[in-house]
Amino acid sequence: VISLSDTTGNKAFFNARTGELFGGFNSGIAVPMQWSPDNARLYSPERSGFVMRDGHNTEPLQTNVYPEEIRGDVKATDVANGRLVIATEDTIWILDYETGELTQTITGFNSIVTTAEVTLDGQQLIAVTNDNRLRIWSLENGLQMGELELGFIDPQAAIAVSDDGQFVAISNRDTSIRVLSGETGHTLRTIDTSQNSSLYFLPNTPILATARNNNTLDFWDVRTGTRVELLHTAYHHHLHIIADVSSVV
Repeated sequence: VISLSDTTGNKAFFNARTGELFGGFNSGIAVPMQWSPDNARLYSPERSGFVMRDGHNTEPLQTNVYPEEIRGDVKATDVANGRLVIATEDTIWILDYETGELTQTITGFNSIVTTAEVTLDGQQLIAVTNDNRLRIWSLENGLQMGELELGFIDPQAAIAVSDDGQFVAISNRDTSIRVLSGETGHTLRTIDTSQNSSLYFLPNTPILATARNNNTLDFWDVRTGTRVELLHTAYHHHLHIIADVSSVV
């Protein structure tokens, strides 16, 4: 299953093999969703707060209102560890998804987080900031572990990290995708695409799914930079793979 959303917050669910639409709802804002590891719960940041929904019928089960002191945008979710990442201009806030309690803050940087991703093990936050840098923070102690100058990139660049941490993919202003080594940060290759609005690695694979503004999904093997599959849908923002769909490639 593939989930996508448009700029108005409409969420849609597609058959990964056929591209057929079979359900959805509106959250009010265009931010990513996450499923629990067993797919029984859907965690959906929404205008009213962050909502836990039934993973089978998407009906809301619980809503937690954002704390008053937090006025940033949702940048990432870490469902495996029950965390929600919200960023303002100079602070990253980590909330408990189940209770809404503020559990951690990260400060001491002078840039704006434009997009972020939590590694599968929940140990690191990898983020792109508006000074064209890739920054890595430890979520154990909140300290910055490293940073990398990316050059001129789109302020709304999308980012994705493979489950094994070997690859980091970042969309560029020139409509290409830069694939970095998750170990060294070195650029491995550039994939020429068109109008990428979202990136997502298929679970436990080096296959990168990209959503384009012409409502097309492409699947790329980042080891070689070759496209291995293409699907057409009615939506193109905030791509998310709900189940292991590696069989489509």
